[in-house]
Amino acid sequence: MAYFAPDQVRITGETTAYVWGDRLIGIHHCPICGCGTHWQSLGKDFGKMGVNARLLDDFDESAAEVRKFDNAD
Repeated sequence: MAYFAPDQVRITGETTAYVWGDRLIGIHHCPICGCGTHWQSLGKDFGKMGVNARLLDDFDESAAEVRKFDNAD
């Protein structure tokens, strides 16, 4: 997941949001292939949104700060 200010992101194509609980964010996916595309706030602006970096054109993981979590704890 890569994080950007919402005004720096342009999502093209259709997505479907999955929303639950307190309804603060929508987790979007492609309705055709099911890939998770991004999450964004549904009300209050958090100042950032998450984008599936693997779907970005020319994304170079070695040029980004990467934090990996294995959930072993």
